[in-house]
Amino acid sequence: MPIRTVRQRDGNRLRTLQSLLADPAPELLSAALLATTAEAGGQETCTPVDPVVSAGQSFTLAVSVTDSGRVVGYVLALTGSGTHIAELVVAPDYRRAGRGRALLETVIESDPPPVTVHVAAGNDAARRLYETVGFSVANRTAEQFDETDGLTLRYERDTRTESGG
Repeated sequence: MPIRTVRQRDGNRLRTLQSLLADPAPELLSAALLATTAEAGGQETCTPVDPVVSAGQSFTLAVSVTDSGRVVGYVLALTGSGTHIAELVVAPDYRRAGRGRALLETVIESDPPPVTVHVAAGNDAARRLYETVGFSVANRTAEQFDETDGLTLRYERDTRTESGG
């Protein structure tokens, strides 16, 4: 699965994919696009001043592309002292092919632990995806979603394995 960093021209496609999410955060995606394309030397040079990002945080925004280069999924994570996955989406025709997992693994390998994500308690497909990568339930709350309970899932790297011990 080809995974790459976002490019300035990906913005419209990411917004289209974001419309597939039940609880999208358009302001967050806009801020991430602005910040990541500016870092990569894109045309936009201003830094986002956005209340959705606190001091000391930055973004990870990676896309899954087809062999022809079409963006068919993305992951948006906030990083700081840890990492929080804010959005993960793959176009319906490209699901169940390992793209979501590849995007998650990109975040896990490149961003600071622990990695957390909020999912609706009834979203079994999302929960299974995260659990197959190694996430486990850390908390359940009624405050994350309007219609259902939410689960906070957490992935913590096994530092014993990384250090060889």
